[in-house]
Amino acid sequence: MKFRGNIGIKAGALFLAVLLWAHVATEKYYEVTVSLPIVVQLPEHIALSSSVPEAAQVKLWGKGKHLLLLRYSGTKLSIRANPGSPGKVSHVPSPMDVDIPEGLDVRALEVLQPSVMEFRVDRRIVRKVPVLPALKLSPAPGYIVLSPKVHPDSVTISGPKEVVRKVRVLYTDSLRASALRRSLRGELRVAIPSPYIVCTPPTIWVEVDVQPIVESWLEGIPVRLIYSPKGAWVVPNRVDIEVRGPADVLAKLSPEDVQAYIDYRNVREGKPPEPSFHLPPGVQFLRARPSSFRVQLP
Repeated sequence: MKFRGNIGIKAGALFLAVLLWAHVATEKYYEVTVSLPIVVQLPEHIALSSSVPEAAQVKLWGKGKHLLLLRYSGTKLSIRANPGSPGKVSHVPSPMDVDIPEGLDVRALEVLQPSVMEFRVDRRIVRKVPVLPALKLSPAPGYIVLSPKVHPDSVTISGPKEVVRKVRVLYTDSLRASALRRSLRGELRVAIPSPYIVCTPPTIWVEVDVQPIVESWLEGIPVRLIYSPKGAWVVPNRVDIEVRGPADVLAKLSPEDVQAYIDYRNVREGKPPEPSFHLPPGVQFLRARPSSFRVQLP
């Protein structure tokens, strides 16, 4: 027990000694070279249209404990430019461009790299463009994937004129899934074709409806005769049809949603009077009853 007690006392003394040394060391002043992020600040109507270095090498002088805080303080090299027109901008970075938060006893001495900042700018424009989801989806057997819904269906982009005006449509990141039996809803990031474009919002929501395929009968659909002599009619004048489609769609489907018609021009050419059907999207015609019709002339 005495031996363990001595270890505890010694460890505590060592810890206090390290704290004292750290306090003394961080109160001293040092000259260091650090890497700082570069930020280009432009007027609202001007946009960056070429790349710039991500970081600058800057020589600093300051109190040790404040230098340790630089990484978390937001210190950066800010290039403030106010070009009057699109074109090339040249700027020589200086210690005055280094933004050091208040409260830190740190001073910039020299910007070592880059020695010169050269970049291009263009007039900023804003446009609204549609967004399409990049989906590669396949249903399980006996199921069907309906058309996706996108919220919102368009986004606002801003950036250099020469880049933004070429954008006609944007796509999302790719989403792949197979053997689907359930509907999907998810957030997808909009794929930006240029690093100089800002997109608002940066993501959209996509809803994909996956339904089981079912079959059902619709009864008593009126059959119209088109392009016929006045007073002509169809016998019989109603038809029942069997259709196949998504369960939710067929559950809401009624005979009023289907149009059945016979084109008299085909009958005049000697073809049998067979009705054609106009069905809602996603609904497939299977068969009709009765299967034969005739045209009665006045």
